[in-house]
Amino acid sequence: MKNLIIYFLLCTSTLFAQTKDELLILMNDHGKINLVPMYGGDSINKTDELIVLDRKFVEDQIKQFGNKDSACKMHNMTAWKCFYEGDIKMAMRRFNQAWLLDTNNASEYFGFSAVLEVIKDNPDNYFETQALKIKNVDDPKKYYQIGIQKDKDNINEIFSLKFSSTGFETYNKLDLAMNASNRLNELTPKDTFALLQRGHLHILKKDWEKAITDFELAIQNGGKNANLFNDLGYSYQEKGDYENAFKFYEKSFKTSPTFLNPIYNDCLLRLKLGQYESALEYIDKCIAIKNDVGEFHKTKGEILIKLNKKEEGIICLRQAKKLGDKDAAQIIKANK
Repeated sequence: MKNLIIYFLLCTSTLFAQTKDELLILMNDHGKINLVPMYGGDSINKTDELIVLDRKFVEDQIKQFGNKDSACKMHNMTAWKCFYEGDIKMAMRRFNQAWLLDTNNASEYFGFSAVLEVIKDNPDNYFETQALKIKNVDDPKKYYQIGIQKDKDNINEIFSLKFSSTGFETYNKLDLAMNASNRLNELTPKDTFALLQRGHLHILKKDWEKAITDFELAIQNGGKNANLFNDLGYSYQEKGDYENAFKFYEKSFKTSPTFLNPIYNDCLLRLKLGQYESALEYIDKCIAIKNDVGEFHKTKGEILIKLNKKEEGIICLRQAKKLGDKDAAQIIKANK
């Protein structure tokens, strides 16, 4: 009979809908109802025990933060941080707590939408319940629209998009990240963070022209970030414009002299172009900043071998091997 009931529930579950039966199972399975937006909303009646716990939670948060509004904002901030860091279950719990404190705050609805977007293709792994295979969740767009309706001047949407445009990348949802980034740039066309993030996503998609366009726009709008200059340099490099690549790598490490990415990128480009003496100069700069990176010592060893300084190169490669570089041993063997 139990198997028959479960089969019936599976068959009656519709796309983008959490059935009441599923919600009841989640509520009784170690309180997993807190992984569902709004704790299931009007589709389920909470037990008296849960109602008392909710009331106590709200009272405790008011005591701690002074009022519901401040507590709600703090929980939303924590939720988005969890989402960005990949702790998606804790993110949903915190969004639900924010909702419990203030059902009119738009941020948690954008949060509900973001979590559902991530889990909708495989919700069973998210809920991890033995009683029933969860196959569907609510439509993420429904919650996003609620957020828009409750938002004033897009303030919460912009705040949320800054987290989702970066956070979706954590879950390898690059199309979702790009959609969020496009929306963020639509709302804040001169925001350098928005342009930098979208440019970064264009790099991941190897769309160098679009990346360069966004990075150049960011600079025109006052961007002076070392990451911005480095990523622009890399985009020019992959496009084959080495002159501009060197130009922006230099801008990057002059902006932040201990930022290793542009220095190492510059070194590798010089090595690729056969500029071994200058490549050696740049890898020495990397090692001077951080001496315990095996890849740096491996690269120096390769450069020295190119410069016909095999013995010195082998010494560097042995140091790279000692520091855990996986390729160093093979290069040493090839140059004996």
